[in-house]
Amino acid sequence: MRLLSRQKSIHKEDPKAEFPKKFTHPTLPPYNGIPDLNHFLYKYKWYMNGAKATDEIKCLCFPLYLEGVASLWFTRLPPKSINQFDD
Repeated sequence: MRLLSRQKSIHKEDPKAEFPKKFTHPTLPPYNGIPDLNHFLYKYKWYMNGAKATDEIKCLCFPLYLEGVASLWFTRLPPKSINQFDD
């Protein structure tokens, strides 16, 4: 599963994308490439869906939850290579 890269790699950026009212970022430990990726993605989506985050918001927030090799991988994705969060 491809995730996201820098914000520039998100193809369907919406300059009007707004955070839902009373939105708070999930308190989720960052993913560093070692624990189970599927478990991390499940929890991230669960929290973000509970906060009523749009696809654009999920994409914009995702890099905040990466560190180490996972963050490095993410920053090396080609620009505009992501069309939606589930890519």
